[in-house]
Amino acid sequence: MKDLSKLCIHTITTKPWPIETAAEKFAEAGVRGITVWRDALEKRNIQQTGNVLRQHQLQIISLCRGGFFPATSAEKRQAALEGKQKGH
Repeated sequence: MKDLSKLCIHTITTKPWPIETAAEKFAEAGVRGITVWRDALEKRNIQQTGNVLRQHQLQIISLCRGGFFPATSAEKRQAALEGKQKGH
């Protein structure tokens, strides 16, 4: 088996897996890095999710916002850029 310990996988890559499944599968494959997309954290307890990632010995490489910022007004675009859209 190849050494994947320096590989980082984004949670968006394995969507629709929930982050808990991604953590389990990545760790089973020998992957040690994870980039968490914010949508993977929606409706989750951040501390519990962090514990799951640590239990699987995953290093969080980055938190990725992702997405586009279309808007019908300058104010809505600025709110999206600041992460103030609904649910964030």
